[in-house]
Amino acid sequence: MADTDAKRRTGSRTQKRSRSGAHHPCPHCGKRVRTAKAVEQHIADIHPEEVA
Repeated sequence: MADTDAKRRTGSRTQKRSRSGAHHPCPHCGKRVRTAKAVEQHIADIHPEEVA
C-alpha cells in the first residue's frame, strides 16, 4: 500500500499550477506578471511602440 501512496504524491498541485503568482497578462505578448502596475511597466519597457 505504501507504493500507491507514493504514486499519488508525484502529481501534486504545485507541479500543475504556477507558483509565481503571475495573473495579469500583457495584452501585446501574453506574458504574465503579478500586478497590473507590473503590466504597465512591462509595456513601457518592452512594447513602447504600442503605447504611442
